[in-house]
Amino acid sequence: IDRDTSFRASLDNPYDAGKNRSLRIADSFLLNDLAYYDGQLYMSFGPVPALTLYIPFRVFDYEISDSQALLLYASGAFVIQCLIFFLLASQKEMLGGGASTALRRFLLVAGPAALAFENSTFFMLHRPQIYEVSIMAGVFFTCLALLFFAKWLLVCQRPIFLALVSIFLGLGVGSRITV
Repeated sequence: IDRDTSFRASLDNPYDAGKNRSLRIADSFLLNDLAYYDGQLYMSFGPVPALTLYIPFRVFDYEISDSQALLLYASGAFVIQCLIFFLLASQKEMLGGGASTALRRFLLVAGPAALAFENSTFFMLHRPQIYEVSIMAGVFFTCLALLFFAKWLLVCQRPIFLALVSIFLGLGVGSRITV
């Protein structure tokens, strides 16, 4: 990260929150999500969001904002979660083979509605920056991995599905290692 860290380096204790408060607040790029070590600032986020979203958009001469990136990853994750839900619901044992048609219809509507409101996307949209984008990218790619694992487990056990699980899990970890 190319930031002037001379002010922080001049402090007796650059980690003292009281003394570096003006630096953290004045900078539009919140430094709370960065690590300071030996005069340099470091990110603990992987490069996957940049490689899979920011750079491809820039190739087409469009600079995507963090809020747009977050919304794309969150929308994609929601769609994938719904696909996983419907895949699981298509298994007779999952929704109870003896359940009434009305109950099954209710669950098929209530399930996606619950998925839409149970996650932290609304909180993340309040302050979308690189930290939130990396988390949501990790969620998106992990959901893709779960979708292909469920497909492998429930539909057909083809090796391509396990290969896709591995790829998307790797992309999830490459977005945010703690996801």
